[in-house]
Amino acid sequence: MVELSTERKKRAFFFTQGTPPLSHWDKIGAASFCIVAVLCLYFLLSPSPNHVNKLLGDVDAHDKLKEHSLEFSEPIIYKVTDNIYMAIGFALANSILIKAPRGSIIIDTTESIDSAEKILEAFSKTVDVGEIKAIIYTHNHADHVMGAEAFLRNSSKNVEIWAHEMLIDQMERYLVTSDTIFRRAIRQFGILLPKPYHINSGIGPEVRIDATFGYIPPNRLLKRDESDEIIAGLRVKLVHIPGETPDQIGVWVEEWKAFFCADDFYRSFPNLYAIRGTPSRDVMKWAKSLDKIRALRPKYLIPSHTKPIVGEEEIYNLLTKYRDAIQLVHDQTVRWMNKDMHPDDIARRVKLTASLKTDWLTEYYGSVFWSSKAVYAHYIGWFDGDISNLDPLTRDERSERIIQLAGGAYYANLAARKALVNDLRWALELSTHVLNVHPTDTEAKSIRLEALKAFAARQTSANSRNYYLTTALEQAGLIDTHIPKQRQISAVNSMKPATLFNLFRFKFNIEECGHLTDIAEFYFPDYKEYIYVQIRNGVILVENSKEKQNHLTVNLTVKVTWEKFREFVLEQSSPIVTWMKGDLTVDEGLFKLRNFMNCFEKSKTS
Repeated sequence: MVELSTERKKRAFFFTQGTPPLSHWDKIGAASFCIVAVLCLYFLLSPSPNHVNKLLGDVDAHDKLKEHSLEFSEPIIYKVTDNIYMAIGFALANSILIKAPRGSIIIDTTESIDSAEKILEAFSKTVDVGEIKAIIYTHNHADHVMGAEAFLRNSSKNVEIWAHEMLIDQMERYLVTSDTIFRRAIRQFGILLPKPYHINSGIGPEVRIDATFGYIPPNRLLKRDESDEIIAGLRVKLVHIPGETPDQIGVWVEEWKAFFCADDFYRSFPNLYAIRGTPSRDVMKWAKSLDKIRALRPKYLIPSHTKPIVGEEEIYNLLTKYRDAIQLVHDQTVRWMNKDMHPDDIARRVKLTASLKTDWLTEYYGSVFWSSKAVYAHYIGWFDGDISNLDPLTRDERSERIIQLAGGAYYANLAARKALVNDLRWALELSTHVLNVHPTDTEAKSIRLEALKAFAARQTSANSRNYYLTTALEQAGLIDTHIPKQRQISAVNSMKPATLFNLFRFKFNIEECGHLTDIAEFYFPDYKEYIYVQIRNGVILVENSKEKQNHLTVNLTVKVTWEKFREFVLEQSSPIVTWMKGDLTVDEGLFKLRNFMNCFEKSKTS
């Protein structure tokens, strides 16, 4: 289930004295859904293996990507020291157990209760876990925070749960772009790809998720650059090490010369930009975070993905190359930016030096090409300086003109078919242009499929391979990457009024309702909460303070329970039936309410 049950909320609150107010639960539940529901789709939307085999055939995979799977192919408990144990291969991310003087500490909890339970069982067979006294979330990503409840079922109520103070805000931002992030994450991680087409997920075997999650909000927050703490009787230093996310923290145990580096380092060129879609990652902050770690000269480096490294000199040298690779991509991109070079040309030009060609920097996950383009966008934004792109043709307009230049779709397809031999980029681009204009063109679909398969076979990056092959399945209609209806229901049922109404902003149909000036008052007696929704100048403003609205004229007044209103949103019940039963009051009449609600688009589901 995606919704937090009442019992689970009580349990979670019991575990985390000092937890943020319960009003955070709707935000946390909704944000957690946005991170996790995409992963649950595997169980609901997986295509028939026979159909996939017929479509993809014997498409090969790069030997290096297949060999990389050995890094995490079997679930094992890796003993780093007598006090440090790592669970690797159970989930996308590792979970780490620290045996401290007064109990155990868990660093990162994986993406689900299911995987966390298996890890805890495996830990218990390897070492005396004892009582878990603390959890440390290194950052907000789902594969690090969603299994917490499984680790705390037998713990006392005084468990410390540590995170950076930005963690909850970082989770909430997923709500804004959830629809597109769902679809793109499915492609990046290859969640719907059956074996043998899914080789791995770059930094872990695959995204494994059941239908339950067990995120528990932190009750201890890191608010400084670093902080010395005693956790479960162990002296540790929590260090802010922004990299893959702004809220990322590392853990330094000086007594053991051990540093837990989260996602700042793993066996792959770092994912300085994620093709599933992420805000700009400040790559120089990432490099500086690695400098912090290097300066400590750890003897043990324990990442949250891939295996640990032992040996002070080896760690120092690897971290040096890793941070230098990041700086190289940054500096060389900026160098060519300042020569007014186009971002695509820059990205093709920027390469790692021979001295940086190590397996630890092979592009199993991130890509130098994507990273260079992200650096460009970070500093300059979308405009590439080419005046023809200041007011460009739309994608479809450009496609129409290219097809016309070719002499029509028939000749465009001939050229695309020929390009499959030695010009895959052009074959993919040209066949895509044909399909933009003629979506049912079978020859263009065939060419595009062959190009996607050929690209997939040559990738060392799991992300790009997964994206190519998933796109092929989408084109064939074998999968639907939209949110399943049941997942949408669970998400809405996890929200409180203010959260759901704020999401209405991104569903507003300005073409139909942009001319309106309305203010609606919704009162939910079961929550004793007022929500005011104002349509003004083509935007939606949401306020839950009655006092702030006293100077405004309300022209729609609605009284209904929150449960019933959620049913309206999900189209599970009719307002007119609810009104006839006396459970809905609309002072201005149902027609007015219907017109108001019709200003907001329904989410597309599968």
